[in-house]
Amino acid sequence: VNAVINRVIKEGVLKMQEITSDKQDSYYPPEYENLKNREQDSNKQQMISNINSVVDGWRQLLSIKELSLSSVLSTLAILEQLEQIKITATTTAPIACESGIAIADVQNEINRLTSEVEFLKEKIARADNLINSIDSADSSDTQAWAAIQGEYQAFMSEYTNGSLDEHGDGTLVGSEDITAAQQELNGKIKQLSDVRDILSACQAATTTATTTATSTAP
Repeated sequence: VNAVINRVIKEGVLKMQEITSDKQDSYYPPEYENLKNREQDSNKQQMISNINSVVDGWRQLLSIKELSLSSVLSTLAILEQLEQIKITATTTAPIACESGIAIADVQNEINRLTSEVEFLKEKIARADNLINSIDSADSSDTQAWAAIQGEYQAFMSEYTNGSLDEHGDGTLVGSEDITAAQQELNGKIKQLSDVRDILSACQAATTTATTTATSTAP
């Protein structure tokens, strides 16, 4: 009888040890969960930082390109105003109204800059969407998190070498790209200033010519 009792007790103890062992294998203490969450948050922030290292250059370049586009649009408006003065002037338009700038050339510049601005906006929007996805993701959802990681890796693989050229084939924006864009902007600002001066001179000359013609009329 004792032997039977001892065997039952021994089997019961072994069974309890197995159950306890299983629970220990699947149990994570709170401090581990906190550490795991901090690590996941750190990974997210690193991914976002890596994306921003690419996008920051795009944003800077976009800001300069938008200023260039604005300047050229203003230049076109003044050139069209000069042409209107030539058409409506009651006397022969004075030489002061000649800008020496072809409207077609300015329109081509507008088309190019508009294309470059839209290209940059699309790339930035894609990056911003990815950043938002990473920031709001529940990394405990392994399937969703794997999909986001795949998108992140594809983004970084696509945009981590080269220079953003006029065809949009490149990826990173280097200091040379910013310098070139700033030089272009300086040129557009000077051109706008020049045509403003021409418009003022044209308006003054046209007014003088009209006044002279009126005063000398029989």
